Amino acid sequence: ELCLMVLEDFLAQQKICLNAKSKLAAFYELLHYSQNGIEFLINFLVSNKAITIAFESPLGKNPWGIAGSIDCLISLPENQIAIFDFKRSGTAIGSKKDTLAFEKIQIWIYLILLIRYQFKKIHTWGYLNLSEIEASLVFKEFESSTLNDYYLDEFQDFLLNQIEKINKEKKFKAVPRNNKICYFCEVSLLCDKGSCNE
Repeated sequence: ELCLMVLEDFLAQQKICLNAKSKLAAFYELLHYSQNGIEFLINFLVSNKAITIAFESPLGKNPWGIAGSIDCLISLPENQIAIFDFKRSGTAIGSKKDTLAFEKIQIWIYLILLIRYQFKKIHTWGYLNLSEIEASLVFKEFESSTLNDYYLDEFQDFLLNQIEKINKEKKFKAVPRNNKICYFCEVSLLCDKGSCNE
């Protein structure tokens, strides 16, 4: 009932008309992703004795003026937190190697702000693959630490470099991380792909 209500509200707000088949497909996708996420989170909350859970938690003030929100922020005992970013598929997540090489930076921004500017202790972090929850990429800091000063310093330097590049940019050309991304892009048919490296 909730999934149906949310879908109906979204379609009405966005003024989207779907035929019956597309609407049913969207409904079952929403139902499947929601169930996977809810089951994972309930299991995580119970097994780790969670204190609170928040969705779309704002980043708040930060030195770089980055706006956004964390999909899921969980408070745990001993002033520890867990953060999860929801993704629809493994393609959006990438590999552990991609994450540690800052190919996917969204969650790193959350981590650097939470650790260095809000002084939080990270228990668990990662990406939840809502279509196939067992293919999620989750780092359990309480078992083996990944978030050492080396990675945090490297990411902060990387982030500052990217911000500087953006501030100097004059032509905002499409520069996808890889060509596969173009398959999911809504404007791929209109994009002058050949000019993105000029």
